[in-house]
Amino acid sequence: MKSAKKSRALIIKDGMVLVLLKYKNGAVYLTIPGGTYEETDATLEQTVLRELYEETSIQAKVVKFLFSAYDPLRKCEQSLYLCEYVSGEPELLDEVEIKHLKENPNLLVRPVWVIPSYFKNMEVHPEVLKDFFVSYLEQNS
Repeated sequence: MKSAKKSRALIIKDGMVLVLLKYKNGAVYLTIPGGTYEETDATLEQTVLRELYEETSIQAKVVKFLFSAYDPLRKCEQSLYLCEYVSGEPELLDEVEIKHLKENPNLLVRPVWVIPSYFKNMEVHPEVLKDFFVSYLEQNS
């Protein structure tokens, strides 16, 4: 069986980083925006831009590939791309919010801008990208 491929976006605007803030059964954690490659996506870069818009309503452009690692928990390759903000305000598209609520009524998801230092002591998903993500932010913020 071929493993799935996922693309994630590191997007910084005015010194703030875009993430999905998630509340699930009393736990709070951050997720790097992005998702699974689909056959309609020509490239992983297209995947990251599509997923970024679906999850946050933010339009961006890919600047460069940053890092990739196999995620044993999710059994997939996770790729991280540096993206440049183009337009939009962070909010879930209505159909995405409805889908989240139907799939897991105990999960609340909000796209938000946070300061880079916020990541050090927070749970960040996918875990396989956290160390690189935090290190990159420390060196480039």
